Amino acid sequence: MCRAGCNRKETLNHISQGCPLTHQRRIARHNAVSNYIKRGLENRGYTVFDEPIYKTSVGNRKPDLVALKNKTAFVIDSQIVGESVGLKRANQRKISYCKDNDEMIDEIRRLHKVDEVSVLAATLNLRGCWSSRSVDDLITKNRMLTQNDLTVRSTRVLIGTYSAFTLFNKSTWRAGVGA
Repeated sequence: MCRAGCNRKETLNHISQGCPLTHQRRIARHNAVSNYIKRGLENRGYTVFDEPIYKTSVGNRKPDLVALKNKTAFVIDSQIVGESVGLKRANQRKISYCKDNDEMIDEIRRLHKVDEVSVLAATLNLRGCWSSRSVDDLITKNRMLTQNDLTVRSTRVLIGTYSAFTLFNKSTWRAGVGA
């Protein structure tokens, strides 16, 4: 059982993806990916909105980034998934979450005065491996990132995972809980 008292099996996947003790490190790892993509897009001439909120009948939607260029809005949501999650499926689910919300897409068109809205996901696993669809969308099709950018982001994800694991192992355990 997890030494942090989670009543879960203590695995790398649990420590880096689900343990409450490492929550802040997971958020920092995710934000590092989104912020790097944001800076890269701004350097390539995009106007980028960070976590904009769009009101819909099913609640507010807050994608990580909305990047504008040439009358097109690119909705980009980042995610870092666990070891047991298929990258292809996770990437498609992330895209569908935004793309299937017509109200949000219409709101983006209206607010940003764009003709087209394209939804992309930046999907990696906790070991820094990218979804092939993310690579295709961000590098090949839209030229938003370079191969070097992917390597840097993969390394940052590994550092974030290591940071969570290190925090977990250096923490003080509650007596009588876990082990």
